Amino acid sequence: MKFFKTKIFALIGFSLFLVSCSSSISVKAENSDAATIGFSANFSLSANSAFKEFLDLAQENSGLAENTNSTLFSKQELENFLISAGAKNVSVNVEKDGKTSASGKIENLSKSLLASSKILSKTQSSLTFSLGPEQFKSIYEKLDEETQGYFDLLMIPCLNDEKMNVEEYENLLSFVYGPDLAKQIVSQNLQIELKSPDSKKILSQKIKLGELLTLNEQKSWSVSW
Repeated sequence: MKFFKTKIFALIGFSLFLVSCSSSISVKAENSDAATIGFSANFSLSANSAFKEFLDLAQENSGLAENTNSTLFSKQELENFLISAGAKNVSVNVEKDGKTSASGKIENLSKSLLASSKILSKTQSSLTFSLGPEQFKSIYEKLDEETQGYFDLLMIPCLNDEKMNVEEYENLLSFVYGPDLAKQIVSQNLQIELKSPDSKKILSQKIKLGELLTLNEQKSWSVSW
């Protein structure tokens, strides 16, 4: 069950960052140990094509089951994603044109997968979202071999104990997948939004996927109140 939950978490997260023409993650601090998390993505036709190209590679190399959904993900898969992160009161909307949104409330953030992987942390007066080599490795080490194949497709430098700048990383991806797909991957934007319990304090910033996947040390975003 642990592998199953982590697998869903990783696959959906991986694919959202990779193939959406725009994606965002929002976290709102609540009272006590709770937080409300949400994400949205808008999948373009070219994004769908990129996803299927990567999925075909994963199927070929890892024997993954064929995806027969008319959309990239079903409502049930996205609900399972949030539940695996420890969320309740889950709400998911998947439209035919590729627009996707989901949200849920984590009652015990400190005991969730997001906390144990050091992605989310919360105090009485602050909320912090972090990504970097430690977070990527923590998630990767929790995966079964089949699911690690998805992350291997991205060739994230830190997972191979390597350091690269964005240009070097794009050149590596270009050699394997071609320049068009490589450019699409590194140029994707992820918007991160953090809110205080009363929503009066808000942090909103964007980071490109190429920069995110080549981080040599942890990068954190915080909101205090």
